[in-house]
This record gives sequence, C-alpha cells and structure tokens, in this order.
Amino acid sequence: MSDRTWQLCYSTSCVMLVFVFITSAFSQSKCASSAVQLKPAGQASDYGILRSSDNGGTWTKVVNDSGAIQAMAEVSSGRVFAGTSGALQGPRMQLGLLRSEDEGNRWTRSSVCPDGTDLSDMRSILSLTDGHLLAGSGRGVFRSDDHGETWTRMNRGLPEGAGSNVQSLTANGQGVFFAATYDGIVRWEKNGTWMPAGLKGVPVNVLVASSKGTLLAGSAQKGMYRSTDRGTTWKPISVVPGRVWVSTLLTDSKGHLYAGVADHGVYRSDDDGISWRRLQIPGKKPQVYALAASGRGEFYAAIGDCCPVQKVSLLRSADSGSTWRAILEVREADVAIGSVIVTRSGTLLVGLNSVGD
Repeated sequence: MSDRTWQLCYSTSCVMLVFVFITSAFSQSKCASSAVQLKPAGQASDYGILRSSDNGGTWTKVVNDSGAIQAMAEVSSGRVFAGTSGALQGPRMQLGLLRSEDEGNRWTRSSVCPDGTDLSDMRSILSLTDGHLLAGSGRGVFRSDDHGETWTRMNRGLPEGAGSNVQSLTANGQGVFFAATYDGIVRWEKNGTWMPAGLKGVPVNVLVASSKGTLLAGSAQKGMYRSTDRGTTWKPISVVPGRVWVSTLLTDSKGHLYAGVADHGVYRSDDDGISWRRLQIPGKKPQVYALAASGRGEFYAAIGDCCPVQKVSLLRSADSGSTWRAILEVREADVAIGSVIVTRSGTLLVGLNSVGD
C-alpha cells in the first residue's frame, strides 16, 4: 500500500490480456537476491520494519538498515514486498526491494540487476493477477511476471522529470491500471505505452479506485479530484476548504473511502467519494502518514502530532473510525510511519520513514 500503498488483486480476463502485451513488449533481466543483514541488538538504525503477531500488543523490529520504508504490500498469502527509499541511503543501509515469504518475519532483497536497474526508491506496489506485479518508483514503473523474481522497466510513454516520478499505482477492476505522478495521471494502454489521463501539472501523491471503479486522486497542496470515466475528466472534491495536502487514500472491504489530510486528520466517504466527513482522531494538527484496513473490519491510522512535541503513533479503530486506541508509539527523532499493512492472517507490519516524506 507507499505505502501510500494498499493491495488490489484482480483476475479478470482483460487484465490478463493487458499483460500479454506487456510481456511481449519488454525483456526481463534477473535481479540478484541476498539475505538482509540486521545490525546487532542495541545498534538498530532509525528506519526498518516492525512486526506484531498479536494485534499490536507486542512489536519486534525485523529489519534494520533498510533505508526509509515507503511502501508495503502482501501480494499473495504470506508473501510481502517492501519498497525502500534511495534518497536516504547511508554506507551500511541495505537498499532495494525487500521480500518476505513468511508474513514479514524474514526478508531477502533484490537490488542489483545486470542492466543497472535500481530497485530502490519504490513508492507503490500493486498486485494485478497471480504472479503479475507492478512497482512505482521515482524512476518510473517496473513490472514482474514471476512473483517478483525478475523485474523490468515499463516506462514507454512516461515523460521525463516529474512525469516519471511515480507515487502511486491502482487498477479500476476492469483491466485498466493507472499511475499517479508529480505531473498528473497516466494510463497504461494496450498498445504498450503510457498515455496522459488528466490532471496535467498537478503533483499527485496518491491514487485509489473505489469498489465501483471511480478514481480518486490526492495531491500536494491542491486537494482531491474524482473521475468516473477512467480519467478522461476530473472534478475537484472539497474535503477541506483551501489548498490542502492529501497524503493517503484507502478503500476498505465494505466500500468506505478514507482520506488522510495534512493538519486536518482522517476523513471518510460513504457515497463513492462525493461527500466526506471528518473522523474524531486524536491530535491538535494531526499529520496522517498511512492508513490500513484488515479483513475483519479493523482500521488503522499512522499519525504525527506536533503539539506540544512531535509524537508519532499507530492508532486502531474497531468501529470504522468512531473511537481509537494507540497501539504503537515511535520515539525516534524525525522518524515517522511510512506504511502499514495487515496480512490476510492478521499480522501487522509497520514501515518506518522520515518525517515529512
């Protein structure tokens, strides 16, 4: 889910047809995998991944020296991917796209490819059908057709600069998938190229498709937009008056939509994104870093509150956001929660990121 990230799995025949075009248009290169090395106890870095198998009662740090974690997704039962940021790399950090086969207990990484492909700086991970994955990064889009064993670039049609800085990926459930960039939205076409799909010039942070196929785009300082025609036209949605920053979007199993808005908290829509109401979340000016929902109806929000001192917390709600309980506090300076996921069996995974990312 960035991760600014969530899991969307579709098995429609039209999605499979799209991947026939993808596979024929690109060649693959094998990326090396190696065990992630953890630092000794007591010398943990600020960034990494936390894991809880008891609904947030206790936590274990399962990855250190990873770089900032920007996105995580469970793409099949037990198989989890995590994307790291290349911008914060240090001399000992293990960068790259991390993978776990046991719900985040042990991890390997893929970061070195024969053609020079860099698999760090992943912002979004999307599972379309069994074995077919997309990953959005600051250098465009990568794809895998073998459960993440091999990856190739998929940048044909993406403009240079801000247009190839992919922040989020989503699919509309009808065989069409989209990428949010810092220069608007693009849509993958069956001719094997990306084409503009609206909001040119808008820096889009996050993109989600509702259960009805409606697209919602959250931007930096320009609020939220909504499209019901596959990105042909977009209408601005007034969640909060003014030039607000929408940091994250989520749809749950019941069809509810949630939006994290900087300095304003979490909002919910029950009518496919037309109208929104604010949830009573703790904090004077809460920054919303990540949202997640479990298959059992539990809802999670990673927030930061500036006043009186910076505090980063993971909150859980069992009643769709009416009441909340803190289950984790991050006490490292300038460290935030970049992504949260709940696996199919209920394991919680939290990726640590930098405040402000």
